[in-house]
Amino acid sequence: MEAHNKKRCTTKQWGTDYVNIVLYLRDRLKLTRFSEDVVHTACGILEINSHEVRTASGFSARALYPTVALMNHSCVCNTIYSVFTNDYKVQLRTTVKVPKGGELFGSYTHSLLPTLLRREQLLESKHFICACSRCSDPTEMGTHMSSLKCSKCDNGVVVSLDSLDPESTWKCTHCDFSTPGSAIKKVFDIIYAAISSADSVTVEAGAEAIQIRENVIKKYHSVLHPRHAFLTMLRLSLSQLYGRVDEYELDDLPDVVLEHKVDMCRLLLQVLDVIVPGYSRERGMTLYELHAPLLFLARSQWTANVIDDAGVKSKMTEVANILKEATTILSLEPPETIEGQISLVANESLKQLNESIKSL
Repeated sequence: MEAHNKKRCTTKQWGTDYVNIVLYLRDRLKLTRFSEDVVHTACGILEINSHEVRTASGFSARALYPTVALMNHSCVCNTIYSVFTNDYKVQLRTTVKVPKGGELFGSYTHSLLPTLLRREQLLESKHFICACSRCSDPTEMGTHMSSLKCSKCDNGVVVSLDSLDPESTWKCTHCDFSTPGSAIKKVFDIIYAAISSADSVTVEAGAEAIQIRENVIKKYHSVLHPRHAFLTMLRLSLSQLYGRVDEYELDDLPDVVLEHKVDMCRLLLQVLDVIVPGYSRERGMTLYELHAPLLFLARSQWTANVIDDAGVKSKMTEVANILKEATTILSLEPPETIEGQISLVANESLKQLNESIKSL
């Protein structure tokens, strides 16, 4: 496994490792049998090849899985890993059908980031320049997760002329407007900082957790493409907050908010189906979040005589199919994880829903 000491020695992290790890081990603990180079190499191997895991008590940790680390990276990967917290064994599985002899890819960055930030993160933390099919496409495979709305015309989308060059000019697809890549990077940094700040407000904050994220969307939705990575990240959080926080519990949500949650989930799925296709955790969770507001809306319409018995049965059958797929995906996760626990709840809900459908 690579440590990339020659590249890392010029970084800020190298100095941090020297003070916090190298000097601590060699001076404080007197482990002088390990040279500075050996300790730096161990740090590099961990920083570049480790995977994030959660302990049984919920803390974040790093684990090294040498076989899993052999996989090449792609920003549209075809595998996912899960870690069992009782013994920290790792389970690697494919999320889509891979032909015999086909290559397995993992992702070593956050899939929901736009190309500029993904490539920057990979270069800084993993020390390679990604040129995968997604990074090479200015439209991010048609999702437009990096695209901006043009401020000079009504229908234009501003995209990079060369998404593999961070300094490339960005240009509107419908008019002559253009702007340097450095200006786009500044905009991205500002919005990403706002999202990071919003993410620090957790479910325990109640309604504020929803309001602060909605405010970020409201502030920047006129700048970003509807499927932009930043809006996608916020929608993913909001889809799991609506129905779970004080003042926004599922039973209390009016139809207009239920419809808002449905719209967010459907927009999410449009993006997830491209960048994390197949049986991914994100897809499983989003399908689970989609089923409840659809079911509540169907019952509301039936009660108001907007739809008849046949109509509500059709809508409930659609919900059952969504819930079935969510259960199938989430059941692949270790039972002690949040996703594994939700799969058990989803399975019971599916049984009850199927009984309700039969009774109609």
